[in-house]
Amino acid sequence: MRRIDAIFAAERDSNGLPPERRLAVRRHAIAPLLADLETWMRAIRAKMSRHAEAAKAIDYMLRRWETFSRFLDDGRICLSNNAAERALRGVALGRKAWLFAGSDRGGKRAAAIYSLIVTAKLNDVDPRAWLADVLGRIADHPASPGARCERTAMPATIGIAMRNFTRYPALPHPRALVDCGVWVEQLGFESLWVRDHVLLGTDPHFPIVDSLTMLTAVVARTRRIRLGTGVLVLPLRNPLLLAEQLATLDLLAEGRLILGMASGWYKREFDAVGVPFDQRGKIMDRNLDIMTRLWTEPEVTAEIGPDNMRQSVMFPKPASRPRPTILIGAYVDAVLKRAGQSGDGWLTYFYTPEGFVRSWQKVCDFAKLGGKDPAKLQNGNQLPIMVGPSREAVQEQMMQWLHTEWDFASWSESTTDSAIMGTPAECVEQLRMHERVGIQRIVLVPYRYERAQIETIAREILPHFQRT
Repeated sequence: MRRIDAIFAAERDSNGLPPERRLAVRRHAIAPLLADLETWMRAIRAKMSRHAEAAKAIDYMLRRWETFSRFLDDGRICLSNNAAERALRGVALGRKAWLFAGSDRGGKRAAAIYSLIVTAKLNDVDPRAWLADVLGRIADHPASPGARCERTAMPATIGIAMRNFTRYPALPHPRALVDCGVWVEQLGFESLWVRDHVLLGTDPHFPIVDSLTMLTAVVARTRRIRLGTGVLVLPLRNPLLLAEQLATLDLLAEGRLILGMASGWYKREFDAVGVPFDQRGKIMDRNLDIMTRLWTEPEVTAEIGPDNMRQSVMFPKPASRPRPTILIGAYVDAVLKRAGQSGDGWLTYFYTPEGFVRSWQKVCDFAKLGGKDPAKLQNGNQLPIMVGPSREAVQEQMMQWLHTEWDFASWSESTTDSAIMGTPAECVEQLRMHERVGIQRIVLVPYRYERAQIETIAREILPHFQRT
């Protein structure tokens, strides 16, 4: 509170000043205070249990830090939202009058329009004139000034996640998981995805069976379903050994392998393996380079990091040409750049359609800057789902599961708001929203991996997304 009080005290000195002078005061007096607050919050958060109430509040703020600190770049923006809250007081008092919205979706749209109207009034703009002007111009306005990621209007493919990790004392059963892989192929799912860690968690910890061993076993008993890693922690592995292992797996799968890869986030795991955590981005770029060259070149002579390759020949090559599809798991801009330029696209985790669009556009822009065609990029989104009598009937159960067995990185837009919940028809419509914004591959994470949930999804939802 002392840190926050100091920020507001400094802001009071700029009250009444023109925007340019207020911005100068903020950058001189408030920016250092805000940087100190962020450093302190991240340090304190690292020491907290993820279930602590204070941790949830800190995560909420850190996830929105860029938005919160925007007042440092624009002297017209208020430090607090008090003015907005006062303007919205009438909405709360008259909330019964908003029943015309008819649904949660209608309510969100009505709220967006109301926000525009009130914002116009707060800035002495006639909202009717403003809206008329905007609606008159919008039809000819490009959707984005950057590279557009256009794709053929086809249904998104629907895959399913395998439960190859559990919350202790439950343990994953490899043979049962292989049987499950055969079963979901029979149900008609397009793909099956495994998680990847060496170690995960302490209290509780999460037992996990090896991702690539599981895929190899499933490959031997399936013929059609595609098999993916969501995601493989690439810096933890020797790139030459992994390149050979994945080439062999892709040959066994006859080209069905999809490689979701990421640089990792769990420092304890890196320390145990002996890989420097703070170098994981550089190691990943290096490993990607080595593996791609071994897969695509007849002979490699190069010294890349600690790997001294002299006339290194790796045959046979993967069945997929020029290499298996590589989707990079990414949140921050530096890694989104890797997805657009070094990978074949982007695989994300628990993103809403709105959050996906913001980051996907960055991936496309980075691809164009790197000389790649954004239209050829691929993408995917992993989404939790629970089918039931209604959204309201299942929401409490779903949220309890998500908050106890899943992590949501504070520096990302992954959120429980992405959860698909409700009747089959409601779930189809929610998934359509992801499809409409350009998501090509949806990987569903069924509630507690219950067999009944998977059967219902296959019977009631999957037919709406099958390609003809």
